[in-house]
Amino acid sequence: MLLLVGVLVPAGFSTAKTVDLDEATIAKGYTVVSDMEIGILPGVLAEPSRVKIENYDGELTSPENADLISDVFLYDIKMARPQVLEKPITIKIPFTSDNLKNKQIYIWHREKEAWQSIPTDVNEDQNYARAFVHFPFSIAAVFEGEGSDIVRLSDSDFPGFSAAAAIAVDARTGAVLYQKYAGRQRSMASLTKLMTAQVFLDHNPGWEKEVMIVGSDNVGGASVDLRAGEIVRVKDLFWTMLVGSKNNATKALVRSTGMSEADFVGQMNAQAQEWGLTQTRFVEPTGLDAGNVTSARDYARLSQRVLQNPEVMQATSSSHYTIFTRNTGRLLGVRNTNRLTEGSRYYISGGKTGFTYEAGYCLMTRFRSGRDQDNEVITVLMGDTGYSRLFSNTEVLGNWLYQTFSWQR
Repeated sequence: MLLLVGVLVPAGFSTAKTVDLDEATIAKGYTVVSDMEIGILPGVLAEPSRVKIENYDGELTSPENADLISDVFLYDIKMARPQVLEKPITIKIPFTSDNLKNKQIYIWHREKEAWQSIPTDVNEDQNYARAFVHFPFSIAAVFEGEGSDIVRLSDSDFPGFSAAAAIAVDARTGAVLYQKYAGRQRSMASLTKLMTAQVFLDHNPGWEKEVMIVGSDNVGGASVDLRAGEIVRVKDLFWTMLVGSKNNATKALVRSTGMSEADFVGQMNAQAQEWGLTQTRFVEPTGLDAGNVTSARDYARLSQRVLQNPEVMQATSSSHYTIFTRNTGRLLGVRNTNRLTEGSRYYISGGKTGFTYEAGYCLMTRFRSGRDQDNEVITVLMGDTGYSRLFSNTEVLGNWLYQTFSWQR
C-alpha cells in the first residue's frame, strides 16, 4: 500500500510532499515526483520508509563563482534505522538556465557548512540535472559556473562545427566549457575500447602472459594482421587495441582475463553505473555493435576517469606501436588512429577514435596548450561527417577554448 500523508509545514518551507513506501512498493521500486524527483530502484531500501520532499527557503552561502539556477530542495528518507544507503538513489532537479556554463548538482555538507558538488548528468534539451546519491537526507540544488579557477575572458560563443554532438570540459574538475547536444545518447563505435581498457586493467592477468590468437578473434572492422595460432603478449594486445583500435586484439585481450565476454561486458556496465554514467550502455567490448551507446557528456566523464591510468594515457597518446609475435617472429606496426598524436599545436595526453555508419566519426582527445601548462581539457566529438574533420574541428575548438578561458592555477 502507498499512502500520501499530509504534514505540518515548519517555517521556512513550502508545502511538502510526503509518501509512505511499504515493503511491496520498495521491492518493486518507486519514483517520488514533486518539483524534484527521487528515484528508488528495487532493493535500495531494506525497510518501509517515509520519503519527504520540501522547498528549502533558508539562507545558505552559495558556492564560489557559481550561480543558483534551480529551486533549493530538502529531501528526507526516514527509516527506523537511519544509515547511509548501500545502493544509491537518483535525484532529478529541473533548472532554468540555457547557457553553456557548467551545471552541477550540489548538496549541503552540514559538518563543513558548505555546498559540495557531485557527479551530475545534465539534460540540456529538457533542462534537468540528475545525480546518484547515497545520502538518505540532504539539501540539494543546481548551480552553474565556470569553476573557481577558470576565468572567462570573452563572451564570444563558439561558432560551431559539423559534429552532431560535442563537449569540452576542464580535465581536472570536469567543468563544462562548451557543449552541443552533449546529453543526447548516441552510438559510440570504438570509443567503447576505453572502458574495455579499464575493465581489463581491473582483471589484468599479467603483462607478459602469452595469448594464442584464435579464428573467432577476427570479427571484422579494423584488425591487425595476426593469424590464428600466433602467440602475442598481453601488453602487445593492450597497446594494439588502444593505439590502432584493432578489434581482433580487443577480443584476444578480453579472453586473456579468463572471463567470458558476457561477464566482461557486465563488468563494463557495472563500472558505468558506479560512475553515474546514466546514458552509457555496452553490449560487447569492441564497438562494432551499434548497441554500445553513450552521450558526449558521459564519455567526457568516463575519459576523465580512465585516463588516470598511466598505461591508458601512454598508449593513447603514442603515435605508433610495434607488435612482436612470440612463436613466428613477425613484427607488425600499428599507427594511432588519432592523427593529432603525430602532429598538433597542442600537447596530446590521451585520446580515442571511433567510427561506424551508425555512430559517424567520433573522437575524444585530452590536451593542453603546452607540455608545462596546467590548462588541460578533454574534448569529445560524436557523429562528425568526415575522418579528417575530427582533427581539424578539435583544433578549432582548442583554439577557441584557449582564447576564451584562462586557468588561474
